[in-house]
Amino acid sequence: MKYFAIIFFAFVPSVLLNAQPIEAHQVKEDLLNLREDTTKLKALTDLSWFYAWSFPDTTLKYSAEGLKIAKKINSQESQVDLLTAMAQALAGKGNFLLALQNNYSALALSEKINNEDLVTWSYASIGSIYFYAEDYQNALLYFSKTKKFPVAFNNRKKLYLGFIGEAYFHLNQLDSALLYAAIL
Repeated sequence: MKYFAIIFFAFVPSVLLNAQPIEAHQVKEDLLNLREDTTKLKALTDLSWFYAWSFPDTTLKYSAEGLKIAKKINSQESQVDLLTAMAQALAGKGNFLLALQNNYSALALSEKINNEDLVTWSYASIGSIYFYAEDYQNALLYFSKTKKFPVAFNNRKKLYLGFIGEAYFHLNQLDSALLYAAIL
């Protein structure tokens, strides 16, 4: 599980979110003065992901506030992003059931808006919750679903292949794990 968390820490800020590193203290200070909903939503989303694994309660606070704004301005993509951040935080607290509920809500919304990249990311996020819960068979199932949409899969190919390989490793299917590691 340590290796999986390391993969997430290494890739979420840059690969998954395509974001520049944020200075959390500066974003928090700016948040107090922001009036425009879209700008405030971006700051809340950035902070939610910044704290997802280190301070999950903080993520839950920022995500809940961001979800209110996202719903108010009907930003369904932001809702998906915040629901997955919440799911990661909840899993970090050991609440796998609620984490999965958030992820399945994100998946349903992603499918509703027909966004293949978000559907693929939702599959990976669901897989990660199963992985944290040490249900490696279901983790593999959802990680493998990321290949359903080739363009979206290729956007984060190394990350998704790493997830699949790690699941195989924990299922003691070392040949398959090695195959995915070699692709990376």
